[in-house]
Amino acid sequence: MPDPNPERRLPECIACLASADGNRVLGRWSERDWLGCVGQAERHGLTAYLNRRLKEARPAVAVPAPVQDRLRQTLLSDASKSIRLFHGISGTLRVLKAARVQVIVLKGAYLAEAIYGEITLRPMGDLDLLLRPDSIPAASELLLGSGFRPMNPSASSWREWTADEKRDFLRGAKHFFDLVHPGWRLKVDLHASLVRASDPFTIDAGALWDRAVPARIADEDALVLSPVDALLHLCLHASVAHRFRFGLRPIVDISETLRRHADTLSWQEVTDRAREWGAERSVWLSLSLCRELLSARVPDSVLSALEPRIPHPEYRDLAVRNILQPGPAPQVLPDDFVRSWSAERFRDRISAVARSLFPPARVMALMYPASPDSWRIILYYPVRWRDVFSRWGRTCWDLLMRKKEASERMRKEKTEVAFTDWLKTRESPR
Repeated sequence: MPDPNPERRLPECIACLASADGNRVLGRWSERDWLGCVGQAERHGLTAYLNRRLKEARPAVAVPAPVQDRLRQTLLSDASKSIRLFHGISGTLRVLKAARVQVIVLKGAYLAEAIYGEITLRPMGDLDLLLRPDSIPAASELLLGSGFRPMNPSASSWREWTADEKRDFLRGAKHFFDLVHPGWRLKVDLHASLVRASDPFTIDAGALWDRAVPARIADEDALVLSPVDALLHLCLHASVAHRFRFGLRPIVDISETLRRHADTLSWQEVTDRAREWGAERSVWLSLSLCRELLSARVPDSVLSALEPRIPHPEYRDLAVRNILQPGPAPQVLPDDFVRSWSAERFRDRISAVARSLFPPARVMALMYPASPDSWRIILYYPVRWRDVFSRWGRTCWDLLMRKKEASERMRKEKTEVAFTDWLKTRESPR
């Protein structure tokens, strides 16, 4: 008989491991159920985490031998990658520390060390660091001089930019150009903010630094966000930044953060700061899904305090689908274009096309190797037009011709964009 909910095997297992009577449920699982659970753990990047949780539950939870063998096969490669990455993280932090550049370690590296307690349990793709905006130019020079290279070609002209250009760029950007170290195979994002400048959230950057706490990351002294700030950032990252398309791992990150700080976390502070940031909806949805899927201990009072006045169950269903079936959706067009395409007035649609083909010089400088005030930036507009038509031209033509497949993809993309806009909307005072 086909399994009615095969995509829920992994979250069901994690929830059972957190429940007092969960072992009884897992005891009824067949080998097929277990293999399906492990397969999902592999897809979600949670193999090492699942293995550790199952070890903690033994002998109460009996795992079939073939399942244990499959888990062991992937652990060594995951451990090797984590050790290599943390060697690079240690080197990066040392370079910045030697120059007295203060950093707050975000997400992956912070979670692996401070929350999961073992670097192999939480895979990561890059190192995210929050810096004070005025220190990013110097920090980038340090890293470029210590073996890092820019991934974005526009960063190759960074040293030609004036001090004013750099300040203007960092005022509007979430993070500096991505840097990569070929030897360490480590990508580093230097963040000037937790959110994009265009996002409507009101996060006091100075208060983040004042509340930051010391931690030991990759055998180096560093700072991390306070527990409440870290929790809210994880909720924003899972929901607004990625529409829950990173699968189950960001939800596990939130669950493990709650588990680690279960005895000390101030829920009143969580609700107050979510309102202060204007992030009630994203925090509410992230926490409620964490409780629904993983049985995380989130008080009813917190969810009631943050719950939107007008519920949108279709968005909750969309979030669950994105979590359980991770992977980037084939984007039809940029979000702003999707919004404009839905506009009633033809003039608004033309305006969207013009903004895409003729972005301001500052935006062009993010994509092409010339500083905003250089005359050379003009030469890159034809390159921009070529890139736009190469990437989006066929889709626009299919939409104009009202082809069924393109129209269906656009309909789904409109829903995703509307979901993002809903998450960003501040709740009115009760």
